[in-house]
Amino acid sequence: MFVHIYCSLSLVCIGDCWLGLTANTVAFSKLYLTFLEDCLRLATPELLYTVDEVLNDVFKAQMLHVEASLSSDKYVVEVRYILLIWM
Repeated sequence: MFVHIYCSLSLVCIGDCWLGLTANTVAFSKLYLTFLEDCLRLATPELLYTVDEVLNDVFKAQMLHVEASLSSDKYVVEVRYILLIWM
């Protein structure tokens, strides 16, 4: 489903130790970690499968969004930042 695209981290590094990320990537990461924390609080043996499926579905949806962004002409300037999370 996903095509592996490799790029050097030097392409997205800003200065010595900063990585340029899209606002969407940062927002998704923060929300996903909060959602993960909430799911772990609710996790019981009966809900483990459901929690796993929900976390997986949310992450797959984000990857589909990234895939669509890579193929969109609208984000030509940001492709090098989008590629970072695609690796």
